[in-house]
Amino acid sequence: MPVELVKPLLMFKSSFFNLLGGVVRLIVATISIPLLVKALGVSLFGLYSIVNAITIVISLAEWSISISTTVHVADNPNKKVLGACFWVTMMLGLVLGCLIYLSSYFVQVFLISFSPEQQEQVSFLLKITSLTTIFRIPHQFFIGLEQAYNRYDAQNLITTVYNLLFYIGSIFIAGYTHSLTGIFIWQFFIMVLGLIMHIAYTSKSKFYTSFSSLFSWSGAEIKKVLSYCSSIWPSSLGAALFTQGDRLLIGRLLGSELTGIYAAATSITTQINNISALPAQPLSSYIKSKDVVDDTHLLNQTISNTVYLNVFISVASAITIICFSVEINLLILGNISNYENASLILPTLAGIYAVYSFNAVGYYILFGVFKQALNTIIILISGIVTLILIYLLTMQIGILGAAIGNIGFWLTLFCLVYGYRAVSFSLIYVIRIYIFGFLSLILSFGSLYYNELYIRMFIFLLCMFLLIRALPTKIVEQTQQKLKAKYYKWKNI
Repeated sequence: MPVELVKPLLMFKSSFFNLLGGVVRLIVATISIPLLVKALGVSLFGLYSIVNAITIVISLAEWSISISTTVHVADNPNKKVLGACFWVTMMLGLVLGCLIYLSSYFVQVFLISFSPEQQEQVSFLLKITSLTTIFRIPHQFFIGLEQAYNRYDAQNLITTVYNLLFYIGSIFIAGYTHSLTGIFIWQFFIMVLGLIMHIAYTSKSKFYTSFSSLFSWSGAEIKKVLSYCSSIWPSSLGAALFTQGDRLLIGRLLGSELTGIYAAATSITTQINNISALPAQPLSSYIKSKDVVDDTHLLNQTISNTVYLNVFISVASAITIICFSVEINLLILGNISNYENASLILPTLAGIYAVYSFNAVGYYILFGVFKQALNTIIILISGIVTLILIYLLTMQIGILGAAIGNIGFWLTLFCLVYGYRAVSFSLIYVIRIYIFGFLSLILSFGSLYYNELYIRMFIFLLCMFLLIRALPTKIVEQTQQKLKAKYYKWKNI
């Protein structure tokens, strides 16, 4: 059996490496994206974001390939199943590559706020990306294969290595040449290198008898894989609309420079959700365990602790961004005073993303109780409503309206409502952290009225004090003990 779910140690090892890989890639992205914005400038970063947004929206199907491969290979790792997953991957790669290539001919129709030179550049970059996509999609098959055999360590190592190489190379190219063409050519070579690494590892590990065996296929198995892919594909649609569709709308309405400012701000604030969701991810498997199912107190305690961590991380991150948005804007974007309300985009998005990030606990609970269809519906509706709000508010008040329009994704908090209801969890256990979290966020916006750093620092410390006061005494005491232990250890060195 390639997957031994009955072994808790194996499950823990897989979860650990998956979480570790995710954290490392988050750190790399958090450091690299601001450097890339600084090196390219807001206008070129706007073009870079538009090309990526078009590519991601068209390539939605890739999100289901790795999951589908993992599920089917884990269930029945024979040659025909492997071949079916491989052939579906290759077909989708070619189709998506062709669609992205064709999209390059409609740039002038869609990006009406871009200059002819910018439209031509985006069109050329999409042609390069179409070729990259053909090599990027097969990554998902091999990632799924590695996950089916519980080799999350190798899968995360390979993925992290080529992500790190991509960002290092991109920052170097941007800093010395300011060439988007160079960055996208580098991305192509990194995708090819990553694919070679995945093929070499899976082949050496004998996950298939020979590479030629992947070309065996069965019509019935291909139909089964396609059916499964299409059933879970919509779950990524709402998130893609929210994370990329907004950039396309702003690019169409406001041009490359404001798109660059908006994309830079969302690239920073997206990390609030990514980081704060990490403590909640294990819930989807943990609440299925017999110990938790049979012990209501343990279930409530587990969910409560996860909520406290999720809210604390999201609100603390947002407060930091809001109180020091002046310095962050200056460091990454430079002088943006020429653009009306541009300085308010980052703190506005930080506050909105912090609240929307509260959905993580409910989202993973619903996966754990096999109600992923409900997640899909909520996220899809939220994504569509958000795009409508962004479009309407951008037309009325410009770039700040685009930031405010993201409030539509607060509808994803219904994941929290239905998640708590699914496991009979009472809000009374965690109402304290939600109240103090909201109060801290509201108070932090007061820092925007002051230019003096010492006043904003005082407001920041006051907000953090309120937030820490909301934590259970046990968590605070354990943290203090760990900090004291580390201090004495350092002191004795």
